[in-house]
Amino acid sequence: MKPLLFLLLAVMSCKHLQAQSVGIGTNTPNSSAMLEINSSSKGVLLPRVADTTAIASPVKGLVTYNNSYNKLWYYNGGRWQPTAVTDSIWHIEAIKEQQQQVTKLLQRIQQLEERK
Repeated sequence: MKPLLFLLLAVMSCKHLQAQSVGIGTNTPNSSAMLEINSSSKGVLLPRVADTTAIASPVKGLVTYNNSYNKLWYYNGGRWQPTAVTDSIWHIEAIKEQQQQVTKLLQRIQQLEERK
């Protein structure tokens, strides 16, 4: 009877442990997160790779830092994609400049059409 009771308690405690969140730097991790990392003076260092093809059978959502491109990359389930966070402000400024050039070109075309 004791082994059965012990087994029942062990199974129940394992089930309870699976439902808990893990916290690093906090004693009260958010219940909606599996892992919460809290620090006001340190960051998270993700795995760094030179070539994402070296990762066998990547799972969808896997994130690495690609040393070859100096960017974060994620696996979308079919192929590796760079994240769009790096240099995004420069990309926005380039788009604005292109829009201004297109607007000027359209205005010039309209002026030429009006002369006809």
